[in-house]
Amino acid sequence: DPKLRYRIFEAQGTAHYYSLRPMEAHRSYSRALDWAQRLEDGATLAIAHTNLAMACRRLCDWAAARSHYNQAIVAHEAMQRERDAAVARTGLGNVLLDEGCLSEAFECFDHALRAFRSSPDHRREAGVLYNQGLARLLQGDPVSARALLQDALQKFCDLRLTLYAARAHA
Repeated sequence: DPKLRYRIFEAQGTAHYYSLRPMEAHRSYSRALDWAQRLEDGATLAIAHTNLAMACRRLCDWAAARSHYNQAIVAHEAMQRERDAAVARTGLGNVLLDEGCLSEAFECFDHALRAFRSSPDHRREAGVLYNQGLARLLQGDPVSARALLQDALQKFCDLRLTLYAARAHA
C-alpha cells in the first residue's frame, strides 16, 4: 500500500530528524517523497517536500532546501491552503536567513505573518515576529529588531497565560 509506505518512511524521517540524525532523516524523507509522488495527493506531496526541505536545511544544503520549500509552497497554494503555505514559507525564510539573504528572508516572513494573522495562528505569528526581529538585527537595524522582538515576546507571554488559564479551567 503506497500510503502506508509513505507513512512509514515519513515516521522514520521524523524520528531521525528529531534525534539529530540529518543524513538518515534525509534518506527516509527522500523515500517518503518517492511514495508521495505515486499517491497523486497534493497535500501529502507538499508535506513530503516540506519534510525533505527541513532535512536539507539541517544538512546545510541550501539550494535543495529552497527547492523543496518552493515546491511545497506552490502545492499548498494550488490547493488554497494558505496557512500550510505560510508554514513552508517560514521554512524558506529561515533558509534564506541562514544564507544571509536578509531582505528576501524578511519578505518571506512578512508574507507568512499575514497568513498566520488571518488564520489566526498566534504561536506561529510569534515565531515569525521573532524571525523578523532577527533578520532586522542582522541587517543592522536594532530599533526595528527590538520592536519586533518585543512583539514576539508579548505574543509568547500571552500564549503562555492563555495556556495557564485553559489548564486552570480543565
